[in-house]
Amino acid sequence: MISYYDFSLIYNSFVNDGISDLVTKGSEFAQYYLNGNNLIFISNFIKSFEKKNNMKYTDEAFIECLLYICISIKRNKDGFTITDPHTMLYELYESPTINQMISNSIASINKGLDETFSLSELEGILVFFLSKKQFTHEFSSSETTLFEDDYFNRRSALIAKMFIENLEDHLNIYLTSDEDLYNGLLMHIKPAILRLLFNNEITNPLLSDIKEKYPMVFDACKEASEVIENQLHVKINESEISYLALHAEAAIEKVQKKNHLLMCKVIIVCPQGIGTSKVLYYKLLNQFPNIQIERVCSLNDLPSINKENIDFIISTVPLSTYNKHNTICVSPFLDEEDISKIQIALKKKNYVSKNYNNLMVDDIMTIISKYAKIIDHDSLRKTINEYFIQSDNKMNNPDVSLSSYLKENLISLNYNCSSWEQAFIEAGRLLLDSDYINNSYITAMIQNAKQYGAYMIIGDGIALPHAMNTSNVNKTGFSFVTLKDSVPFEDSGRIHQIRFVIGLCVKENNEHFRALSELIEIMSDSNKKHELLNSRYKEEFMNVLKK
Repeated sequence: MISYYDFSLIYNSFVNDGISDLVTKGSEFAQYYLNGNNLIFISNFIKSFEKKNNMKYTDEAFIECLLYICISIKRNKDGFTITDPHTMLYELYESPTINQMISNSIASINKGLDETFSLSELEGILVFFLSKKQFTHEFSSSETTLFEDDYFNRRSALIAKMFIENLEDHLNIYLTSDEDLYNGLLMHIKPAILRLLFNNEITNPLLSDIKEKYPMVFDACKEASEVIENQLHVKINESEISYLALHAEAAIEKVQKKNHLLMCKVIIVCPQGIGTSKVLYYKLLNQFPNIQIERVCSLNDLPSINKENIDFIISTVPLSTYNKHNTICVSPFLDEEDISKIQIALKKKNYVSKNYNNLMVDDIMTIISKYAKIIDHDSLRKTINEYFIQSDNKMNNPDVSLSSYLKENLISLNYNCSSWEQAFIEAGRLLLDSDYINNSYITAMIQNAKQYGAYMIIGDGIALPHAMNTSNVNKTGFSFVTLKDSVPFEDSGRIHQIRFVIGLCVKENNEHFRALSELIEIMSDSNKKHELLNSRYKEEFMNVLKK
């Protein structure tokens, strides 16, 4: 209904009481329908509706409800008020419940507005209100959302349970005992029933991303949605399916979640609803075993939450009014760039994970993908990583520090080149000239980068080219190349500007882990990175790394 920019403007206007700015600076659409209306009264009416009916709208749904009332007022003034009663309401809910709701709403809204709404118009507003997305603070909460009505609640619960059973069959995973999934689906399905029956279609701006990132889950939800279609005798659209897929994916992420250490305290902010926030919730727990998620909330609730002991706020929308050093804006799908941002933030706070096996896992994933189709990349990667963690605990390999690998003949400063290939070759040449590798290893590094993209980018402007040991490595080592000017590295349409190249070759599987962890920690320090990039002499460069 509204663009992202309109939504931000309208929402911030209510938070900051800048209503005059909203009317004068909003889009033509907003100005046409909002100008001349008692927006504060309408806003309070919606808040009262939430409070009386034990529910909470998402930030976007709240604004949509406000706009709908403004449109109703305009329609009423122009003589186009709704005249056909929404008789289906009385088939979905018990009549006394609906009658009481409409009676209370008419008395309340007609009291504060110049226009008088008819019964049919109020029914239309009620249908719209009941079809909007809601938000809950606790995933495990079983309290009723939407107003209490036994018949409608029983019907919604039946549909939710049947959907989960069908989903289990298609995904071959046990989900029936997952109360979070059931409560989340029930919360989504209740307004979805109204949307589908009254042709009030919802759109999901993340639809294409969901289909691309979770194709198997989306297809399973599409098949499982037949139970909803059969119960309601309507066709369910892909946007509704995609929201159901978010709930399903969150449940799968939860099943895959392993033991984790809780160290860094985080609040998640997501104005798009519980399905999106649940996916992000479990993705964060799976990806970062050293964070503790204290709260999931909307933009509206964030100011009132105690943030005294919170380390970070992770949000799916920009938060310009908060300390930028303590806020991280991410996609709900948590892509590689988002993961990198969080990793850097954790390192700066000294919440550093002790898992250094990522490079080796990447190599194994590379081999597997050449010969087999990987159905679940995340699960396979985690399983391989856990294997190496267990193996590492049993082995007594030498724990070699970074300083042991620092040699002047493996350093090239202020190197002048015009492409990332030349920069990678220079890093390889240093290792080759010192008999760490043979020439085929350099070729393999370049080929890896071309084939698998930016997984070699370990930080802003920093590349770590490496390849697997296929008898072309003589001993483990690191080479260091700083560039006179940055060179572009393109991957999936994104350009990375590389200024620092660290060549790596590994002879024995685990011996480089301590050195690599020390190196990553150094690179997360912007001051040290600046010193390294601006070092004029090799001794100066080595001293920065050593200290």
